[in-house]
Amino acid sequence: MINNIKLTLCTTIMDRLDFLKMTLPQNIIDNIDCINQLEFLILDYSSGDGLKEWLYSNYDDMLSNRSMSYYRIEGKASYNHSHSKNQAFKLAKGELVCNIDADNFTGPRFAEYLIDQFDTNANIFLSTTSRTFYSPNTKDWITGNSDFLGKIAVRKCDFFRVRGYDEGFTGYSFEDADLINRLEMLGLRRIVIDGHQFRNAIPHEDSLRKTDQIKSDVYIKQKTFYETYYLILRGDNSLASATMFSTATLDATNKSRLTTPIEAQFEYDVRDESVCTGFWQEIDDITLFVNKPSSLNQTYLKTPFGLASPNLLRPTEFLHHIKNEKLAKEIIMFHEAITNRRKMMQNYHFSTIQVNTKDWLSDIAIH
Repeated sequence: MINNIKLTLCTTIMDRLDFLKMTLPQNIIDNIDCINQLEFLILDYSSGDGLKEWLYSNYDDMLSNRSMSYYRIEGKASYNHSHSKNQAFKLAKGELVCNIDADNFTGPRFAEYLIDQFDTNANIFLSTTSRTFYSPNTKDWITGNSDFLGKIAVRKCDFFRVRGYDEGFTGYSFEDADLINRLEMLGLRRIVIDGHQFRNAIPHEDSLRKTDQIKSDVYIKQKTFYETYYLILRGDNSLASATMFSTATLDATNKSRLTTPIEAQFEYDVRDESVCTGFWQEIDDITLFVNKPSSLNQTYLKTPFGLASPNLLRPTEFLHHIKNEKLAKEIIMFHEAITNRRKMMQNYHFSTIQVNTKDWLSDIAIH
């Protein structure tokens, strides 16, 4: 096949070498027929698991002839999905770029398939999902497999036109869906990546989706039978809190709900007025400084079981410390997902196509 287009498959990674050892060798084999038009780009987001040494021990020839590129960003304590992918796409040599998560297999002849699609069609991008991420219909949200939702291919020039992934997103979730929305608002047509051979990933628990070297403590307080307040105190002294609720049981005291269930877009949500960020400090007690107008600083006594209001006669002010690591991580991921989902919906509501700052393109973290 004669084709002048060069494609870069971008993989950003932080402490996921075990996954890459399974996917990268197979992805190279599956796309060997297209190797002269292809670049495998690995962006190391401050990994501490020997990623660089493994790559140079096993792929020195490819790194030398530039069919594989390796870059490293230093000093990151947690993995930022949007920032890492933006850096990789900006460094890519290809006219076409495609994100391949470290746990994803490309499938046989995937690179050739992508190049043919872009050769044949103008004004397109490719995604593994047909989901509509702004629809009020819940079925548009729950269909499909999120394991390979990040597999998005786009012309690099179009990616730059929307200024990449929104770096206002933090943690895990919805940065891919937001990019899909904005590429469509730009006027590009979405082509769904066809074929089960292109939809394979290493199965794993959701807890492995979050890579964070910053320790966090999570506290909760049940407010009603359908509402729970949570507080996240991160090791970098930032904080986040909100009141989450079940949409299915919201307003359940209303008798009409017994026969007319609530039709909500999401199973869980948070109270808009309850969302807070800020910072905290611990001297003798723990004091919360919330970035919210008219909010007073809050002080809690630290106990073996959680945080208590200085007024010990008010047990409702007690926040229970979540010591189960898996549950704590789930609450943190829930907060990140909710925050990013709200940001995505805001971008769509205000028809925001371009995100990040105007100097975004020149911001390269590789030195």
